[in-house]
Amino acid sequence: MRKLFTWGILLLSTLTHAQINLDSVFASPVDTVLLVDKADLIASDPEGNLYTLDSESSMLTKYFVLQHYDSSLSIGGRSQRAEGLIHPLAFQIKNRQRLYVLDDVSRTISLFNTNLKPINQLDLSLSADGELFPLDMTVTPAEEIFVLNQQDNLVYKYSTLTQPGLTFGGLDYGEGALFDPIAIKTDNTNLVYIWDISEAKVKIYDIYGIYRSAVEVPWAEDWNGFEVLENHLFFWKEQTMRMIYLRDNTVREITLPQIQEIQDVDADRNFFYVLSSQAIRLYQISN
Repeated sequence: MRKLFTWGILLLSTLTHAQINLDSVFASPVDTVLLVDKADLIASDPEGNLYTLDSESSMLTKYFVLQHYDSSLSIGGRSQRAEGLIHPLAFQIKNRQRLYVLDDVSRTISLFNTNLKPINQLDLSLSADGELFPLDMTVTPAEEIFVLNQQDNLVYKYSTLTQPGLTFGGLDYGEGALFDPIAIKTDNTNLVYIWDISEAKVKIYDIYGIYRSAVEVPWAEDWNGFEVLENHLFFWKEQTMRMIYLRDNTVREITLPQIQEIQDVDADRNFFYVLSSQAIRLYQISN
């Protein structure tokens, strides 16, 4: 099983069509949330609550926005792992009800409510004749699940917690063929974005698997990940954020001196949430 890249790109679907001013947004954080435990992944829900996950210890933590992030709730950890989590690889929360966590070792997607109580689980080993080894996962606002499989480079779409209802991608898919995909994301406009490292492109599909277009990212191999949300792509590594504005493919870059190394990034219509080794920094989005 090949080692995954550890870098991120973020595509903002909740923003307006105007190009984001990086210098203005990332001039300084408007708030800083100190971590109660180490984490390498971050997600936010529509209410502004923040969630972190440590893939090594399976520690899952929620920080409450109503308490200005001073109050938190945690489950898992080395002594008591969250139910079904051995090595969590990705997680998302797209509504106010459910948190989805992908585990690549147990080959499951575990569902938790917003109080971090387990409520259901999807066993991916029962799909694709037992040949589904998940590489990444994304969830739409309508809770359609897309799983990227490293065994055959196919994307498996689940509308319910049963067998997949659609597959696309793979080696024989015309312009939309996938040769070495490493990450998958969706946005609020029902588009699916897949980063193919061998072709140095982010390929774009609709939620029915129809290939639409691609964005060239020839420099991206030296960076650390991938994420999605509308007219902008954001890549990051160390202290640096790089943006592609999809309307004209212009590229901008900025360094965040307040952060020693960016671990992960999430965003909503109001804020960027930038996770470092010790804190989450909130940067306000203005257009």
